[in-house]
Amino acid sequence: MRLNLTDKFTLGYLITVLIIILCFPEIPNGTIFILAHLFVIAAIFLLIYLFEKKQDSKIIRFFRFWYPAVLYTFLYEETGRLNHIIYKENLDVFFQNIEFSVFRSQPSIWLSEKFSYLWLKEIFQFFYFSYYLLIPVLGLILYFKDLKKFQHFIFVTSFTFYFCYLIYIFLPVVGPLIFELPKMEGVVFVPLMNFIYAYAEKPGAAFPSSHVAVALIIVFFSYKYNRKYFYFFMIDVIFLAIATVYGGYHYVIDVFAGIVTAVGCYYSGNYVYELYIPFEDNNE
Repeated sequence: MRLNLTDKFTLGYLITVLIIILCFPEIPNGTIFILAHLFVIAAIFLLIYLFEKKQDSKIIRFFRFWYPAVLYTFLYEETGRLNHIIYKENLDVFFQNIEFSVFRSQPSIWLSEKFSYLWLKEIFQFFYFSYYLLIPVLGLILYFKDLKKFQHFIFVTSFTFYFCYLIYIFLPVVGPLIFELPKMEGVVFVPLMNFIYAYAEKPGAAFPSSHVAVALIIVFFSYKYNRKYFYFFMIDVIFLAIATVYGGYHYVIDVFAGIVTAVGCYYSGNYVYELYIPFEDNNE
């Protein structure tokens, strides 16, 4: 059974978190997490096995290469249930003090109060929501254009996510939403984001901003492999970064940490990938 680099890093992340769970038996519902990890690991091996046996199946082929993107949401959700194994309280006060020492205020509160216009809320929430479309859009373009480029893209994206997720497990930071800001009212994208954060988000994953980090990875790869869409992604990500603060999802320091994370993971991920690919090609 042949594993590619993304498979190995995904399995490595799952096993690492499994070991963390085993080391902290006080984690609520720890047995469920253990079984879930074992199930996902087995499912990955089964998917790869089926792909090798039935390479003519377009559905199996699609999921064989896209499964990490399917896992991102579930692995993110998991961090919100594991992130108090070291720190029992959220660390927001530390980040709030940094923000206050720099800005003499909390930027997310100031922005939401100073620019409380319905049309502006809808615009920024649209850009924040666009984050959920970035990976599918560029991913599908690369997948149907050149599978090797797609594999490169999905590896570095996974590399970035897993790095952020490990930080979230040990560093619980909720973000400005901890202030219990007044609920935004809107027409389309404001209620949509309110719904997503009410039912699909887990607190404690603000630093660094994976939204900003992964969105920048999209920008880097659009420049590298598909410059036709580079400016589209670049403009979207600039407004998305502002929206993370305007909407109260992230502190400004989270955004800057997300930028640093994106640059670091892009270059280190590429370094690992370029080391591995010649070895993989020689074993085909």
